[in-house]
Amino acid sequence: MSMDLKQLDELKQLLIGEERRHLSNLEERLDDPHRRAEDLAEVLPDSISISKSKGPGLLSQCLQEPVTECVKHAARDHTQLFADALFPVIMPAVRRSIAEALRAFVQTLNQTLEQALSPKSLSWRLEALRSGVPYHEMVLKHTLIYRVEQVFLIHRKTGLLVSHLSHPDIEVKDSDAVSAMFTAIQDFAHHTFDSQSSDEIDSIDIGDHTTWLIYGPHITLACVIRGIPPLKLREQLAGVVEELNRRFGSALEIFDGDKNAIGDVNPVLQRCLRLKVNKDSTRRPSLLRSAAALFGLALLILILISTSYWAINTYQDNRRFNHLLEALENRPGMLIFESSELGGQRIYQGFRDPLAIEPMALAGELGFDEREVAFAMTPYYSAEPAIIVKRARRALAVPDTVHLTLSDGVLKVTGTAPYQWLNKIRNYSSFIPGIERIDLNGVSPDNDGLHREILALLDPPEGIEIGIDSKTTRIQGRAPWPWILSLPDALESIEWLDQVDVKQLSAAESPQLLDLYQQINNKNIYFLKGIQIHEDSRIKLQKLATNLRLLKKLTEQNSARLKVRLTGYTDGIGYSESNRRLRTQRASEILRLYFFDLDPSMFTIDEDSDDSSTSVNPGRRKVKFTVEIVRPDIQSLFIKWQY
Repeated sequence: MSMDLKQLDELKQLLIGEERRHLSNLEERLDDPHRRAEDLAEVLPDSISISKSKGPGLLSQCLQEPVTECVKHAARDHTQLFADALFPVIMPAVRRSIAEALRAFVQTLNQTLEQALSPKSLSWRLEALRSGVPYHEMVLKHTLIYRVEQVFLIHRKTGLLVSHLSHPDIEVKDSDAVSAMFTAIQDFAHHTFDSQSSDEIDSIDIGDHTTWLIYGPHITLACVIRGIPPLKLREQLAGVVEELNRRFGSALEIFDGDKNAIGDVNPVLQRCLRLKVNKDSTRRPSLLRSAAALFGLALLILILISTSYWAINTYQDNRRFNHLLEALENRPGMLIFESSELGGQRIYQGFRDPLAIEPMALAGELGFDEREVAFAMTPYYSAEPAIIVKRARRALAVPDTVHLTLSDGVLKVTGTAPYQWLNKIRNYSSFIPGIERIDLNGVSPDNDGLHREILALLDPPEGIEIGIDSKTTRIQGRAPWPWILSLPDALESIEWLDQVDVKQLSAAESPQLLDLYQQINNKNIYFLKGIQIHEDSRIKLQKLATNLRLLKKLTEQNSARLKVRLTGYTDGIGYSESNRRLRTQRASEILRLYFFDLDPSMFTIDEDSDDSSTSVNPGRRKVKFTVEIVRPDIQSLFIKWQY
């Protein structure tokens, strides 16, 4: 039975196993929101394209509300982003609006000047005052003559003519050719003058006809006008374009030449031809009116010249004062926070560090005098690096050979300087605002000045040479030992001294010490026999003992030690052992009789080992004195300055 179930499971797996896996994958795909979003993202562009091909109305209607809501929130949260995006559109519109306003002003001014002094103009002024209408509008009302003779509705994208209307008494030529001409002129202007797509031609003047071009998103309305149209007419024509776009915008957007697909636009266009036309005519200007016009024109030119002269002078003055303000603000230690004018004089108020440049002096360099500018400056301590360095240079009395720089509160000193100044700076403890510490690693002492100071301080004896190489002071030659001993204390007072080389320095004995040394060293004391001292040697030994005590005192004064070696001799007759004892006894006898009060450690007893003589030689019955003066190692005295 178990075999049958197993076979049944295998059969199910073979029959429906693949479908089960497929259904499991579909279920997993449907349960995963991320994968469903990916599937939707793949088909969404095609869905929008298919919906648009069936007609933009339904898609636009469905997306209008969510897109409007998104744009509203985005405009509120990202104002600068929308300002940057709308800038290319807004600026051409502003420029066009300004151009239209200026054109209307010139047109109104020209007509007003023609009618300025005529009797009719006086009646128009009274009428303007009575009705509350501006005078220039009253002039336009009574003088302008215009008529819209033809209207062309042109598709902007294709340049095709959508519709054309004209007055019955106008001879109509090929309207399609005229429409193509307007499009060609627009393209020619763009390519020739390298203008942007947002810069459009507003009007075309040919003889006594003026063609106004009014633009919409998908259409261009071209109106051929005879005479001088008022600016208000353009506003009315723009209203016609807005209505056409509102009623037929969707159809105009996809227009491909089939006029029937758009609908009947002529009723709307007919409004352009039905606009009210003022048919009041005016007489030719009289001589008085012509003279008034010329006078007004001359007056206008004079006003323009005067205004230009004033504007140029004002601009130049402002430029001079701005240059002065910029120069003041760029100077360290100067802060200007307000400027005002009093009696034709510009007064600047601000803060000034005492070490900053005098503002009036700077103004004088730029061509200003005290009648033009004045300064009311409050003292303060500037934290600008240039001012801090200037303050440090003054406080530290920095020599000209030293350069100062400030970085992160550290005043770096470079160059060469007298060592006395360096010693003072090294021990400088006064507080300078803005300086945390002084770095002297980049400065070296002035070797010439240091050399002169060392010579004056050490007063070297004859035979001593002192030289300075980089930061090493070399002392060489032979000098008395007391002077050598005084060197370390003298050099200790030179704090900037870095290295001292005394390898070539040696001690020279004083004359007295040298004389005593010569009187004692290698002197012999002779014996008669045994340990009996020769009478002549007794006198000699007394003098030697006196000199030895004096020599010991001198060596101690010179921080040296005295060593005396006594070497005993025999005449060589006798046994070797007895002669050895006799040599030692003779030296010990001298110490016992003449040097008992001296430190025994300074004496060393030695004996001669030469017993080769076989004959009696009284001259070898003696004790020889050998003196050695032991001084400290000179190098050890200058360990502090060794490198």
